[in-house]
Amino acid sequence: GAAAAGVPSAGWAELGGKLGEAYQVADDLLDAYASEADIGKPVGQDVAHDRPSVARALSFDAAVAKMQRRVSEATASIPKCIGREPLIRLIQAEADAVVDRLRRLRLAA
Repeated sequence: GAAAAGVPSAGWAELGGKLGEAYQVADDLLDAYASEADIGKPVGQDVAHDRPSVARALSFDAAVAKMQRRVSEATASIPKCIGREPLIRLIQAEADAVVDRLRRLRLAA
C-alpha cells in the first residue's frame, strides 16, 4: 500500500507482519469455535490435518489476548503519517468486531 501511494514502504513491514499474525490467530479461533454456516468455509481443519494452531495451544482467552497484543503492536508500529490516527481507529474497530464475534460464537458452541 505504501509503495502504491508513492511513499517509502520500509517502515510499514512490521504493521503487515503483526496484522498477519493477528489474522492467523483469529482464523485459528474461527476454525475451532465457528461452524461452517457461521463463516462459509469448512471448520475443524486444523485438528483434521493436525496443523499447529493457537486455538489448540492456548485457551480461548489466552488466544484472544495474543491476537489483541498483535493488533496493539501493529498499530504502535504505524509510521507517522497524515492518516495514522484514523488508521489506528479503523484497525482497532475491526479487531474489536472480530473479538466480539469470536466471543458470541464461543458462547453459542
